[in-house]
Amino acid sequence: MIGRTVLHYTITGELGAGAMGRVYLATDTRTDRRVALKFLATLASAEGRTRLAQEARTAARLSHPGVVTLYGLEESGGEQFLVQEYVEGESLEHRLARGPLGVQETLRLARALTSALAHAHAHGVLHRDLKPANIMVTSDGSYKIADFGIARLEGAPTMTEAGTVLGTLPYLAPECLRGHRGDARGDLFSLGAVLHEAATGRRAFPGATEAEVIYQLVNESPRLELQGAAGTALSSLIGQLLEKEPARRPAGAEVASGILATVEATSARPSLPSRRSWKGPAIVAAAAALLLVAAGFWWSRGRAVDDAHAEPAVAVLYFENLADPQDQEQIGPITGNLLVTSLAQDHRLNVLSTQRILDALRRLGRAGSRVDRGAAMEVARRVRAGRIVTGSILQSRPHLIITAEISDVRTGKVIDAVRVEGQPGESVFQVVDALGRSLLRRIAPAAEAVALQPVATRTSADLEAVRRYIEGLEHFSRGGLKPAQASFEAALARDSTFVQARYHLAITRWWQGEPVDAQSDIARARADAAALSPGEREMMEAISELVHLQWSQATARLEPLERMEPDNKLVTYGLVESYFHSGRRDQAIEAARRTLALDSTFTLAGVHLVDALALTGRVEEAIRTAREMLARNPENLLLWSAYQNTSIIGGDGRGAVRVAEEARKAAGHETAIYLAQTAGLITLNLDGPEAARRFLPGAGAPAFIVRNAGLGFEYVTALRRGQFGRANAIADRAWRIQFPGGAFPGPPIPMADGLEAARWSRDGRRLQARTDSIASRLVQWGGSQLADVRNVIEVENEVRMGRLVQARRDLDRLKSKPIRQIGQPGILEGAETELLIAEGRYAEALAKIGTAGWPGPATFSNTHRRRVHLDILLGTGRNTEALTVIDSLMRAPVLESNQFVLLHLKRGRALEKLGRAEEASRSYREFLALWKDANPGLPEVAEAKAALSRLGTGRS
Repeated sequence: MIGRTVLHYTITGELGAGAMGRVYLATDTRTDRRVALKFLATLASAEGRTRLAQEARTAARLSHPGVVTLYGLEESGGEQFLVQEYVEGESLEHRLARGPLGVQETLRLARALTSALAHAHAHGVLHRDLKPANIMVTSDGSYKIADFGIARLEGAPTMTEAGTVLGTLPYLAPECLRGHRGDARGDLFSLGAVLHEAATGRRAFPGATEAEVIYQLVNESPRLELQGAAGTALSSLIGQLLEKEPARRPAGAEVASGILATVEATSARPSLPSRRSWKGPAIVAAAAALLLVAAGFWWSRGRAVDDAHAEPAVAVLYFENLADPQDQEQIGPITGNLLVTSLAQDHRLNVLSTQRILDALRRLGRAGSRVDRGAAMEVARRVRAGRIVTGSILQSRPHLIITAEISDVRTGKVIDAVRVEGQPGESVFQVVDALGRSLLRRIAPAAEAVALQPVATRTSADLEAVRRYIEGLEHFSRGGLKPAQASFEAALARDSTFVQARYHLAITRWWQGEPVDAQSDIARARADAAALSPGEREMMEAISELVHLQWSQATARLEPLERMEPDNKLVTYGLVESYFHSGRRDQAIEAARRTLALDSTFTLAGVHLVDALALTGRVEEAIRTAREMLARNPENLLLWSAYQNTSIIGGDGRGAVRVAEEARKAAGHETAIYLAQTAGLITLNLDGPEAARRFLPGAGAPAFIVRNAGLGFEYVTALRRGQFGRANAIADRAWRIQFPGGAFPGPPIPMADGLEAARWSRDGRRLQARTDSIASRLVQWGGSQLADVRNVIEVENEVRMGRLVQARRDLDRLKSKPIRQIGQPGILEGAETELLIAEGRYAEALAKIGTAGWPGPATFSNTHRRRVHLDILLGTGRNTEALTVIDSLMRAPVLESNQFVLLHLKRGRALEKLGRAEEASRSYREFLALWKDANPGLPEVAEAKAALSRLGTGRS
């Protein structure tokens, strides 16, 4: 082949050979570019051609510096070949033959590989054969993943013979050995094996024979004890990647990247209590602190709900335990719940879930009390049931006897009855199976032939697991999310396949702001989704859309569900989330009110109601609503935060400060830390550092909170003075501090992420590092749908640093991607709006700003939009309007401190254009007084001095 010309490629050498064929070095005569041509050995077969075309389609979707680029798929003389980037260097396999990389270089390798895999996984592409031979070490020392030759799109058919596993044995995940399809976590296992070998020079799973390697992969866990703090942290990461069970590994490469960012910051980290063991309201405040950047992100398809749900619903209300009226073992609720699950198998029946029944009982004030027939009928009418099933249980050793009555809700008359007597030794599960079959013949005679599966296969065969699950439902109905979560987790600890417990655990985690965990639970529940009712399956898919930030898709699923289940608060609250975050605020208000009508204590719905009212200009109504809800729930941090946000949106900065002071008195200092820091930022901007110090947390707060808040205060004070070098140094210190459990590095609000300082000092290295770390935290917190937020932030970085051509190129590339991957509606428009302003294209920017958004909570995004709108007004000469916006922003200054100071400069510009020289001069002097320590070479400082000189109004 050497010397041969194929199309416009002249082959000049052979690069290697493998199971799939040979790879040659060639020169593209059109561009004079060296490329790699990859020919398959099985081109004559239909499978070979299909495989090659599939590889081309797969690899062509990837564009990342850590992935070998595919240029095209060509054919000549019946031969098909891939044209790929030629990488000068050697494989990692060859490099490791000379010895291990060591800890620090392995960390650099890990950064490159996790970033590349995260990119591939975000496009639905799995590698499936990650190993040192498929990783290139380039001549400049960077790393690239090569040969996605057996990678495939998730959901595409596997191109192997039956019984054949994909991958190279010493790096293959155990589940793949067992013949399971696997997912992205299989690549992470391979990554762990690669990193182990890179750090130590030894394979994680050595063996002289295949049998020995397989035994170790399935049964052995390598002991890895690298030296030093970084080595210990790297050992821990590799151990997580090499977990035998996929569920115990990181959920995806993005999460692994986030963990890696944490690993690299651990050298000086103090020992802190774990996330689960740390108690008290301070954990709420600490988690809420991340919301300044992340809260705006907070929050296989199942088939649609069957048409039969238009039929009158069946409500299973209660079963009385005759042998034990106190029912200490909860046999009555267990029987009712199992019966619901049994009957729900017939999709032509609309069987109301246990959760909806418990919610209805709570609304009647009957939660936790004995339910008599009258109360049962009232509940049935409330949930619009047509028929009601009630009954009794008699445990008469060795027999279990269950009697059930079917009543017509409209008339109140019993229309049928069933008695089932279990055989000696039969469990409650088996007796409920017989009862379900008998009831089904009476409730739906046409469905008599439907074969109901054993209820134990649809829920759990572990009676204690079912008992803990029902306990969780009761907590859940009363709004006790933490105890509900503990009960669902206890049920799953006994039976990890208990899909109803998994489904409700996902909901409790979603409602508590744990989207990554919720995503993981939903993914696991999908595997057994057939055991859920049609309504639960559709609701699970809607929740999946919500936790993946796909608001319009969630709305499309939830609106039909609400028409069929108007009393289901899961559905109505889901609509609150989807409407609010997609900008449909009026509809969010109405959905929140419907949710609160179902459960007046539902705090999350109340928070969204307050925020939506404020953002639609109904500030007084929002304040009144917040105060009414706080009167019932005075310690709720989220409600206090919504109340404070309302003052900010209403332009009342002093009022936002008063809210923080009220919260401290009503809810305690620790619970009010988040509000106090926002109030401190406002006070700093309005009154200066000394006045703001009173909002720093006191000695009663955890030490790491005190230290973080102190660094945050120093950081924003330095920004206010224009001391960007000092601000950078403070941010560097802050970056090494972590929250308990290591989940969220960096100080709380105001978040010393260092972006502003790095941007103003034009420090590209720091800026990239901080952007990467922020993005990895967001992915760790919110999942892979936030991966592209990094790219949006990078566009904004480039705009702020004046790199407009590169910003435009990167933005156009982002706009070509499906919006599903971007995460938050409007953030692309927000980045483009700022770029258009920098380019001087103000009319286009004005057209975009209505749909623009920025990462962060609604208050922050709203303030950011007004600041950007101000720049448009100034750029188009609308100076009177600009002054109005400036005055509004100055009344509630939650901007970064340097941006607040710049308002004085912008006010001077507007006043000077309007001919108000004295006022303009005063604003310029105020700006220079605040930035008296700034670098005198900054253009803004020079502008203010030149203006004062031009106006001739005193000292410059």
